[in-house]
Amino acid sequence: MSRSVVVLIENSIGPRLLLATRLSEVGYTVTVLSAADAVREQMKTGTLDWLILDEAAMRQDGAALLGQLARTRERPRIAWLGPHPPAAQGLIQVSFDKPLDYGKVIRFLSATNDE
Repeated sequence: MSRSVVVLIENSIGPRLLLATRLSEVGYTVTVLSAADAVREQMKTGTLDWLILDEAAMRQDGAALLGQLARTRERPRIAWLGPHPPAAQGLIQVSFDKPLDYGKVIRFLSATNDE
């Protein structure tokens, strides 16, 4: 069964490629984006297992996206990369500190795959 993840991450090419590659290696179909508007469009096209949001990429229009996600009845599980935003209590399922431990992210997603 294919698992789908959309990652909204900063424009730095290294973290983008590494996270996408590591997730692909464990069976996720990964779409990497760098703008909140692109996340909104992607969510219209299908079901996502996980939405991974990077606090560095969310600075521009992240509050609006988080507000929209909070009002959406059917939303993907959300992982946050960076300090947990206080306004997102109950919305974000897990936070990962930066610099990222990619192995920790993969282990967590793999462990929750069957939930």
